[in-house]
Amino acid sequence: AEARSRVLKSQATIGFANLKLPQVTEELDEHNAECTKEESSLTSQVAIVMADIEVMAGVLKMVGDCGSNAAAGLIQCRHCRKNGEGYMMMQNSTLQPLLLKLRSAAVRSYVQESLDKAYEEAVAIEPAEALSQNEVASQLAMLQGSKLAVGRSLRAHRQDPKDPELLAGMGNGSEALNISEVPKETVPYDCVPTSKCTLGKGSCVKIRDRFLGIAAGIQDMFTKLQGELMELQAGCLEDKTIMEAQIANLGEKLRVSQTELATATKDQVDSESSSNLKAQQHTEVSNEYGTTMKECCDNQNDLKSEI
Repeated sequence: AEARSRVLKSQATIGFANLKLPQVTEELDEHNAECTKEESSLTSQVAIVMADIEVMAGVLKMVGDCGSNAAAGLIQCRHCRKNGEGYMMMQNSTLQPLLLKLRSAAVRSYVQESLDKAYEEAVAIEPAEALSQNEVASQLAMLQGSKLAVGRSLRAHRQDPKDPELLAGMGNGSEALNISEVPKETVPYDCVPTSKCTLGKGSCVKIRDRFLGIAAGIQDMFTKLQGELMELQAGCLEDKTIMEAQIANLGEKLRVSQTELATATKDQVDSESSSNLKAQQHTEVSNEYGTTMKECCDNQNDLKSEI
């Protein structure tokens, strides 16, 4: 009975381990895949924001101190987006191509809002003017310059348009700035300026101050993303360690129970064999007793009949 109880207990443990092991292993695989995906996404966002920090540093370096009466040409194209949102550009062949290198959608939105407010402040003082055909052509040439340069390079060298070294040369070349590129294509401008666009004379100082605010906001975003990435990595590692420990524990229980099952099964077989042998011996002795008693009874009856 004791060996049979051990057999049943071992079989129950083995069944549980065989059921749970694949489940926990599958959960671990899914966990690792999800963590890898989320970590990759956050790492990419950190790289994008880091690159945007460098871009804004380059923008602020180009803007410089600004003279007290320095003006900055701001172009507003209301026809470029739905619901009259429009698109803001700077009439500056150095700054505008650099602003186009911003990757983060939030940062690009901040820049658009800041330029739009600066434009509204400017036209409240001095009315805006419609762009002339020459100004439209000049703005188009400035926006398309880097794309045309890349196209010529591709045709000449048949290079991959996503090659980081190629993308690193997409600036206008007017000033050497150490600005690293995110390993993605530069975001294309989403507005084609036409004579519908208007030009306002914004304040360089106000635009610089807005850019300083944007740069501080990007730095905060970078710090927040880094914190989220570190928290994700720590959480993923902790959960992974727990599940790996569960798998190891289940594996050890399975190994021990399989060994115990083999031992208990042998003990049960030996016990049953011994029991069968004793039962057989009992049967033989019982039969022999019956035969002997019958002979004795027969002998007694024979003797009594002779008297």
